[in-house]
Amino acid sequence: MPLRYERRVVLELPGFLGLGAIVSATDLLATLPRHTGETLAVANALRMYPCPVPVPSFTVKQYWHARYHHDGGNRWLRGVCADLFQKQERPL
Repeated sequence: MPLRYERRVVLELPGFLGLGAIVSATDLLATLPRHTGETLAVANALRMYPCPVPVPSFTVKQYWHARYHHDGGNRWLRGVCADLFQKQERPL
């Protein structure tokens, strides 16, 4: 028998800043990218659980103006971001 989940959205935020404090002070839960969840869990003494429903993957892309393509600081920052998002997923 298929599991039936009812999704009831009670809060939407434009970003993750403050989400850890909200989740730790309420009975709400959040579904978010693993890296962000791990950071918020450690900083706010939260637990992480595998998502019970399939969530489609997404592609993270970087964009920058052509004039900054060879800029040393910009190249460094792009490399840091690329390294973060190219890490292999760790099992929960």
